Amino acid sequence: MDKRELIFEVAKEMFKENGYEETGLREIAFKAGVSVGTVYNYFPNKEAIKEAGIEEARIQIRKVASLLRLTTGRKVPQRLQVFAEHLLDFHEEFHWLLNSELKKEWEEIVRDVIKEGSSRGEISKDIPEEFMAKFFVSGLLNIEEGHKDDLVRLFEHISFKD
Repeated sequence: MDKRELIFEVAKEMFKENGYEETGLREIAFKAGVSVGTVYNYFPNKEAIKEAGIEEARIQIRKVASLLRLTTGRKVPQRLQVFAEHLLDFHEEFHWLLNSELKKEWEEIVRDVIKEGSSRGEISKDIPEEFMAKFFVSGLLNIEEGHKDDLVRLFEHISFKD
């Protein structure tokens, strides 16, 4: 692992544990075993580390979108279950930088799944697709440990046709 990657990984771990605002570059340097000057050689400021995290997050989001495209043809609840598992893993790693822009990207993925299900007659058209996507993603991001399956069942109950 090169120094930039080491600094970035240490920073992500510290942001995850302590929060972005509460973590300083000095603490990151100390934990990475490098000088503050070395951190500045790779990242001009803490915001640059955050931007690198956002780019990594977008790569993860694109991977999930690609994976879900491969599951086209499966029933929507199965696809949303796959999505839920990936979003929860993502949230565990990247909760410190989840912003409205990244959240919208997740919602777009769900909206595409819902739109496909709606066109196949699996999902009721009574509720707007965009609202269902926001509801599902927000529910996952705010759900208590161990209730992911309950949210998926609730979502099925209110939006899927018999």
